[in-house]
Amino acid sequence: LLMAKDLLNCSSAEYFARPEVNNSSMKCFRQAGPWSYYHNCECRSISEPKRSDAMRIGSLFHKHMECLTLGEQLIDHCHVLPAEMDGEPINNRKPAHREYLSTFKEDAENSNTVWATEAEVYQVLQMCETAVNNGAAKDLMSNAGAWPESVAVNRIEDVDVKAMSDLYHPVDGVLVDFKTTRCADSSAFTREAIFKYGYHFQAAHYCDVFEAKQFFIIAVRNFEPYETMVYEVPPALIEEAREINHDTLRQIRDCRELGTWHSPGWGKVITLEKDYDKK
Repeated sequence: LLMAKDLLNCSSAEYFARPEVNNSSMKCFRQAGPWSYYHNCECRSISEPKRSDAMRIGSLFHKHMECLTLGEQLIDHCHVLPAEMDGEPINNRKPAHREYLSTFKEDAENSNTVWATEAEVYQVLQMCETAVNNGAAKDLMSNAGAWPESVAVNRIEDVDVKAMSDLYHPVDGVLVDFKTTRCADSSAFTREAIFKYGYHFQAAHYCDVFEAKQFFIIAVRNFEPYETMVYEVPPALIEEAREINHDTLRQIRDCRELGTWHSPGWGKVITLEKDYDKK
């Protein structure tokens, strides 16, 4: 039950503020259950956790990969924290330095721009250089018809859905996602991609929302020696994940129609079973 997609021109902040269901919210429903999903994704009564340094560097990485596709410079899209202040290294224990850091980070947040240290910028530049040097990655990123950070909305199983692709090739029906990884070889990445992170669920959802045919992952190792690998999520794996995604959307639809989000068994006495782990 797939309706025609609609491509939108909106910022990341505007995208995340939109009410449609995305891949992350479906993952929340599957793993944490309907009650947690309701409070995190429907009424949004639970505050999002504070962004970690790893998440911030991940945003910097995505921004530079986007810059590479557009022929732009990363330095024009981020706030770089100087290593020194008044001729001495930044020291968070000094009141003047602490105040400067607070103002610096606040300015970056208010301008919806990621901030980074000089060392972090250098690391990301080195990481992303390996993507340009990988022929398969370069071909995907240098396609003249590719659209970076594209947003689409659609309607699946009577549920409004959304997705934001790092790179979208509308003519070829190809989606590209940028990932960082701690895996040093393709076998390890494949195991993590499927069993730990569930990238095939993302691939299926994005292909549905964008009505695309293929989903590629450009994975960049985030430790030295940096290296980039390119993976395609195969159609059979996408179809397997699609069935589960659609079942999740039907459950979300049913919860909305019934007006109840409590976990299965709520309101009843549940008998503990000795062999529950064997089911």
